[in-house]
Amino acid sequence: MNLEYLLMDQVRSMVSAIDTCGILLRFSEDVVNTFGSRLAAVILYGGAIEKGCRRKDEGDVDILILVYDSVGGDVNYETVVELVKKYYNIGYMISANVLLLSDFIKRLINGDSLAIKILVNGYPIIGKELINSFKRFIEINPPMLNNEYILRGVISLYQDAKALLEICRRDLVIICGYLKTAVGYILAIRSGTYDPDKATDIVHDEVSYVYITLKSYCKQALKGELSPRQLEDIITKIKELLNNTELYFNASQTKN
Repeated sequence: MNLEYLLMDQVRSMVSAIDTCGILLRFSEDVVNTFGSRLAAVILYGGAIEKGCRRKDEGDVDILILVYDSVGGDVNYETVVELVKKYYNIGYMISANVLLLSDFIKRLINGDSLAIKILVNGYPIIGKELINSFKRFIEINPPMLNNEYILRGVISLYQDAKALLEICRRDLVIICGYLKTAVGYILAIRSGTYDPDKATDIVHDEVSYVYITLKSYCKQALKGELSPRQLEDIITKIKELLNNTELYFNASQTKN
């Protein structure tokens, strides 16, 4: 019995209660076929846990894919983008993020608010035992929120997106996803709320505007309707947000 069969047998037994439209099982099967033995976990998080999977005009389905580190083996992001496009074309907006397992562990240790939220509130479609072991670890060793680490991550995401746009000008779905995640973290720092969609109701300023704009841009990118120029303009705005957030963070540190 091969690994792919074992994984999908696990998925079928776990996911039926929340898979109200069947796409979570189908998407997970595609992810298994894409990553094979490198796949560590597939985690559903966000509003879809309570509301079930929704069509694209009703909201996103947020999924985190964790993959084991492999010497000389890069993550195939383009294949994931094609999967996301496939499901968009049949009516579902899947926001799929891919992380190396080592990166996810570092984020947990450094108090990354989004990583902790996904771990605590997310639903492991694949990798339940692994995720439960992480939960036990942070119960014994509660991580401290490290805004400095989060800010470094935001800067890294911004720089990666900017470099990708300058080099290729075509992988706009990936670039847009990087930028949306980066601005979501800025919202977390500014609002103290883990959920960027809820944070837009708290932070009524340029950060919220840019985040909402990027959500729209990511949908346009999936349909092939987004131009590189639009992302160039939004990157300029994000650079300003980063400068302001660094000032905000430094001022908060001084007060403490």
